[in-house]
Amino acid sequence: MARTTRSSSTRGRSRTRSQSRSRSRSLSGERDIEQIQTITVRIRDNYIIPALKAAWRVTGIYVIWMFIHYIASHLYTYFCVPYTFLGFIAAPFLVTSPHCAGLRWCIVHGAETITAMWVVIGTWFVTLLVRPN
Repeated sequence: MARTTRSSSTRGRSRTRSQSRSRSRSLSGERDIEQIQTITVRIRDNYIIPALKAAWRVTGIYVIWMFIHYIASHLYTYFCVPYTFLGFIAAPFLVTSPHCAGLRWCIVHGAETITAMWVVIGTWFVTLLVRPN
């Protein structure tokens, strides 16, 4: 009986030790997770968000013009030159209307802005290649 008692008490101690080890592991795991979250927040706040804000300041106007150009092109086709025979007949009258003139202006100036964007991007890229280190 003494043996059985010893082995059961030894088992109880080993369970307690393993439980305390698992608790300490879970506590250290929780600390690791908190540290990772803190680092992630710092990276987001100090690097990612300022970089996105700077990128939006530089490219935002071009993105807006691309959107305007795309939407105006589709609206012009729908409202000013429909794809039917009646649209072919009505097109000379529709094209001179104010809304078609405004859409045409958006298409033309949007295309000019997109072309200027590619010139700016190309110039920037060439300066990166040509600039000595």
